[in-house]
Amino acid sequence: MKEDLDKILKELESIVNKLDQQLCQDGLPKTGKIQIKVLGQASLLLDESINKKLNIIATNDLDALLEGDSTIKFHFKEILRSHGYDYDELSKEIWIPTEAKFWKYYSSKKITVHVIDSFSTLVSKAKFAPEKNKQLLIQAIAEFSVELEKLFLKYKISLEEII
Repeated sequence: MKEDLDKILKELESIVNKLDQQLCQDGLPKTGKIQIKVLGQASLLLDESINKKLNIIATNDLDALLEGDSTIKFHFKEILRSHGYDYDELSKEIWIPTEAKFWKYYSSKKITVHVIDSFSTLVSKAKFAPEKNKQLLIQAIAEFSVELEKLFLKYKISLEEII
């Protein structure tokens, strides 16, 4: 996932630069900025400290919040598709715990990518899709019980329902 995302972002930068050059030549304002917040399974795949300890299944869906320039959003989704990924249009419906933190994955003049912390992703999966993520959650609880226990208690997530 990391290698693919890096290629996708490089392509997006290239397209944005070409668009801005053309807009400048035409006497029009350049494109704006975009912020991409990666959520869901992709956030786990991008977190090497978690990825090494859990058996995370790769996904072709990218859950992300996209904020900013609509032209860049359009090209981002197109490039994702060309690399075999689908942007999940329902990403904005993903529940995010209040204490979620985002770490910077990529930053340029036009594009910023942040990734939600893995514990927030795991808590969200445990709260709203425990059956679908049962094997992953069992591994996560075994590996990170101390970190997850506080969050599970706070959000009234029952270990018995998962295990």
